[in-house]
Amino acid sequence: MKAKHTLSGEGVAIALTCLVLCAGLSLLPSVLADTPTPTPTLSPKPTAAATPIPRPKEIRLAEEDRGRQVELIEGQALVISLEANPSTGYTWEVTEVDKNVLRQVGKIEFAPESGLLGAPGKQILRFEAVGLGQSTLKLVYHRPWEKAVEPTKTFSVQAVGRPATAPAVVEPAAEKGLTKPVKESMRLELPQGFEAEAGRAKPKALGESALAEAGGWTTIMTEDFEWDFPGTKWDLDGDPTWDETSHRAHSGNQSGYCADGGSNRVNPPGPYPDDMDAWMVYGPFDLSDATDAELLFYHWTKTEANYYDYFAVGASVNGNDFYGEAWSGDWVSECTGWCSENFDLTDVYLLGNLCGYGNVWIAFVFSSDYMITDEGTYLDDIVLRKVAGAPPSPLPAAFDWRDQGGVTPVKNQGSCGSCWAFGTVGPLEANIKIKGGVEEDLAEQYLVSCNTEVPKWSCDGGWWAHDYHIDKIPPGEPDAGAVYEADFPYVARDDPCNPPHTHHEKIDSWAFVGSEWGVPSVQAIKQAIYDYGPVSAAVCVGNAFNAYGGGVFETNETCAYDVNHAIVLVGWDDNQGTNGV
Repeated sequence: MKAKHTLSGEGVAIALTCLVLCAGLSLLPSVLADTPTPTPTLSPKPTAAATPIPRPKEIRLAEEDRGRQVELIEGQALVISLEANPSTGYTWEVTEVDKNVLRQVGKIEFAPESGLLGAPGKQILRFEAVGLGQSTLKLVYHRPWEKAVEPTKTFSVQAVGRPATAPAVVEPAAEKGLTKPVKESMRLELPQGFEAEAGRAKPKALGESALAEAGGWTTIMTEDFEWDFPGTKWDLDGDPTWDETSHRAHSGNQSGYCADGGSNRVNPPGPYPDDMDAWMVYGPFDLSDATDAELLFYHWTKTEANYYDYFAVGASVNGNDFYGEAWSGDWVSECTGWCSENFDLTDVYLLGNLCGYGNVWIAFVFSSDYMITDEGTYLDDIVLRKVAGAPPSPLPAAFDWRDQGGVTPVKNQGSCGSCWAFGTVGPLEANIKIKGGVEEDLAEQYLVSCNTEVPKWSCDGGWWAHDYHIDKIPPGEPDAGAVYEADFPYVARDDPCNPPHTHHEKIDSWAFVGSEWGVPSVQAIKQAIYDYGPVSAAVCVGNAFNAYGGGVFETNETCAYDVNHAIVLVGWDDNQGTNGV
């Protein structure tokens, strides 16, 4: 997801924007405290080799290859995969290389071992041989902002560049077939360089819709493809792309066809071409006052199955990252023609409830790979609508529990992936200080060492552990509740529990802001902080986050994985950064 992180403080996270990436926020009424389906990717077209001499396209190295010498032919890739945990702030960084022999390419990637907060995994760095000669390639594992601290690990190899002798042989992709139609949740990737233009969306007047209002619904936009498409309502991308056609219609005389527009258009019934990526995007529209919202439409879809080709609908809260549902295969037979769909904007894949957001976009997408096509997708009778409720209660433009004396000092988790324990303890410490005026230092190590989850939460990650502060009692412990830091000091490793311990503060209950796996609106997050105190949140720590050096941090970096780091939100300021912090 292309996420905007914002943090204020001097090198350590104090407050973060929750515009897109925060998931699983939790609160305590008295004390505040999935596996995403991978996006289908296009396989490369098979290419013929210049000579029949095969050689590997890339050489892969891991921890055990430390100190090895490796020979690379010009143009060949070197891929290094090393143990790492970006949620701790530590990252592998190149400190020595001859760029005339070897150059780093692409972005650093991270493949987590699990979906737990603080989970370690493999950090993947890619290099390309660009010249002849020999170079030492040295990497260090450290926190980039700790300039005077020795790295915890190092990795080095000797790379020798050799002249090219034969290009790589790329094997043809396996033959694909048609199967039963399938529907799945997914993330939709906008074409590079294309962004929906804010302010272009112009809803039709209500009188232009043939569909009547009912049950308190207010129409935001309708599209029947009978005239003036795309007009000023839609941003289109792709070639070919969507346009209106009289070949099929659910009602009236026309519908929208996935490949009828652009210089490479095809006349329906097609077939649609290979390598399509056709988008029609509408937005932004306002759901800040909505209590319910939905996107109704009809589609006629017949594609190659198994997500090699697919039709999808998605929503976004930043105009760039869309999440939603996709259909692949013969849905004409499944629906006996046109399928009726209700895309619920209160329960969007990974985004959750979009009611409360001031800027929302929706998109229809048609995508195909490099072989096997069919007729494609037609759209008709699109209705975007909402139920408007009472306006949100006014909140100040800036609020910070640090200014109210409601926050305890920032902690350092070290190289242990225990952020989940700090994210659990932090809001409880704050609530004790807010409600009782007493500053207590509670033990994160108790949660790391004594939890009874299966598999056990540890320095390899975990999740919110508030139940251990309510009623969950580990073996040998006399009660549930928080343990003091003085009784169980933090050591940043998986030490044994060694019960019993004295348990002090307990909480009455806790709850999520919104749904467990969704992302609440900014308004809902602010309201929870204002009403209850600092809240736990989970964010995605990517490469740009590790390069943070101070001040307001903003990035358009796309995280290639789910949330992986727990933090505590203590306030907001609408007047800092591009969109507030």
